[in-house]
Amino acid sequence: MTYLKKMREKMDFTQEDVAQAIGTTIRQYQRIEAGLSFCSREKLNKLEDFFQLPQRILFARNYEEIPSYYRGSLTVNIKHCSNERKGGFRWVVCITKQNQFL
Repeated sequence: MTYLKKMREKMDFTQEDVAQAIGTTIRQYQRIEAGLSFCSREKLNKLEDFFQLPQRILFARNYEEIPSYYRGSLTVNIKHCSNERKGGFRWVVCITKQNQFL
C-alpha cells in the first residue's frame, strides 16, 4: 500500500472523488493507487495539489522510501475539520518546512 491510499483514506475521500479531481476514470485511479499504472505529469501534478504532498511521499510504500531530506524538514500535521459536502468530517493536511507553510 502506498501513502497515496493511506492519505486518501485518512482524508475520507473515495477513489471516485480523487479520480474526478484529477480527471481520470475510477479504474485508472485504482491502478495508479495500487502502483500498477503510471499517470501523466499533468495528473501527477493534480495529485500533488489535491493532497498537498509531493509525489515522493504519496508514492512511497514505507517510511524508508521517503527521501531523508523530506523526513528531516517536513512536519505533517493532520487535523480534523468539518466537511459539509459529505456531511461528516475530513482530514486536512498541513505541511510546514522551517516554520513556513508550503
